[in-house]
Amino acid sequence: MKRTSRTGNIWVRATAMKPARAQARSHRAELQQLARERDEAEAKLRETQHADAATAKKMEALTDAAMTARGQALDAALERSKAQGELRALLDAIEKAPGLTGWLVRRAAKRIR
Repeated sequence: MKRTSRTGNIWVRATAMKPARAQARSHRAELQQLARERDEAEAKLRETQHADAATAKKMEALTDAAMTARGQALDAALERSKAQGELRALLDAIEKAPGLTGWLVRRAAKRIR
């Protein structure tokens, strides 16, 4: 732009445009700040979604582990009741054993208990 004099019309226009440029710079800076904030919010959202996915995987693994533990506990309970039944049958056989051998076995069983 031409500068002829301070009182000339052109100089007034040039000085009047400076605040408009400053305002445009201010708007650009605000837009850049808003874009940064948007990017940060999107990054936090992605992290949250990844955390939710990781939490879901962990929950699934824990559920599977709990189901396995329940199955193992059930198997252990069945084996225990089977062993108790066998023990009862063995003790009954010891109590009913005839003769001298039965007496010796009963005596040995009493010492073990």
